[in-house]
Amino acid sequence: MAAAKELLLQPSTVPAAQALELGLVTEVVPATEVAERSRALAVRLAAGPTVAYGAIRRSLAYSVGHGIDESLDMERQMMELTGSTEDHRNAVAAFLGKQQPTFEGR
Repeated sequence: MAAAKELLLQPSTVPAAQALELGLVTEVVPATEVAERSRALAVRLAAGPTVAYGAIRRSLAYSVGHGIDESLDMERQMMELTGSTEDHRNAVAAFLGKQQPTFEGR
């Protein structure tokens, strides 16, 4: 809270190392590697369970402004949504078959 107040009340440029320390970023890379690392992350995310990623984002955003009971209900809804997808069925089959899952966003 103190760091957030300081940044909001006394705005300044935050050096990369401090941004990492404060949790404002999750990784710091040299400028020459930004495009390559960004592309690799985008490719990895696009190949993943995008429906589940969306459900995670919605659940987190919802829980910030709601109590535990409402947040748990939202989580239940998202679990029902993701558990009924083709991606989930394929992931379970891949797990049981000890194979790498593939996701189609369905």
